[in-house]
Amino acid sequence: VAEARLDATRASRRLSAFDLAPTVTASGSALRTRQSMAQVPGLTTALPQQDLYDVGFDAAWELDLFGRTRHTVNANGALVESAEHSVDDVQLSLAAEVARNYFELRGAQRQLAVAMRNAEVQRKTVQLTQDRLAGGRGTAFDVERARSVLQLTLAAVPAFQTQIATGRNRIAVLLGRSAETIPAGLMIDGSMPRLPDTVAIGSPRC
Repeated sequence: VAEARLDATRASRRLSAFDLAPTVTASGSALRTRQSMAQVPGLTTALPQQDLYDVGFDAAWELDLFGRTRHTVNANGALVESAEHSVDDVQLSLAAEVARNYFELRGAQRQLAVAMRNAEVQRKTVQLTQDRLAGGRGTAFDVERARSVLQLTLAAVPAFQTQIATGRNRIAVLLGRSAETIPAGLMIDGSMPRLPDTVAIGSPRC
């Protein structure tokens, strides 16, 4: 929408700038005629055909004595600049939204990875408490407490998985693509990408 508005304002500025130049109109016509033998008494043979051509042009130039046309062009130029800044704002907002959702996705991936590692450790703890109970050195309370901690950790896993799937879909929508077409390397858990020192975002000026 912002780019369409920019194109419209640029077209309006070009049209208003045409008023500063002369308006030239041209016309032309061609006619083929032959006089009738009845129009010329005593004529015994038919007259040949005649080709008649008419070409002309006209030029008009409105003097901008009070600056109306010039002010219109300047006003449309200001609208073009405003539309260009609007495109820049949309591009910056889009980039920021993509980055925010991407880092939220990576954060959910990290949380899921930590939860899975914790669950693995807690499974070993449950097994250890069960072995201690079987050996007469532990209590049933220790086993149940270890199992409760494990269940709490596993209960958080679906929430992290939902956040990851939601993040993928949000990024796909922002990029105007389907989630399946996003490069897998950007979605898998791994080292975070380094951010550039500067980000240049802008629309071409023309």
